[in-house]
Amino acid sequence: MGIYTRGGTVFTAATTDWAHGLRGALMGIWIGSAATDNELQIARAIDLAKAHPKALKGIVVGNEVLLRGDQSAETLAAMLRRVREATGMPVTY
Repeated sequence: MGIYTRGGTVFTAATTDWAHGLRGALMGIWIGSAATDNELQIARAIDLAKAHPKALKGIVVGNEVLLRGDQSAETLAAMLRRVREATGMPVTY
């Protein structure tokens, strides 16, 4: 199962599902061109991953960001490292 969002509604729904035993999900973090939005998405995802570590099997960061050209490979790599270091979970894009 994957959970992707640009806002808070799906985060709220996913948190409710996790409280009821959802396990093995991939959480996706939307990454675009706006640094402020990206920071918000990353911070929310890190908080959720720390709050529900057993619910997730990994985190997908900006899966289409390179295709769209919104961020450079170097910037995306730094985001991947940050999320992995903060959560201790497998991370991909």
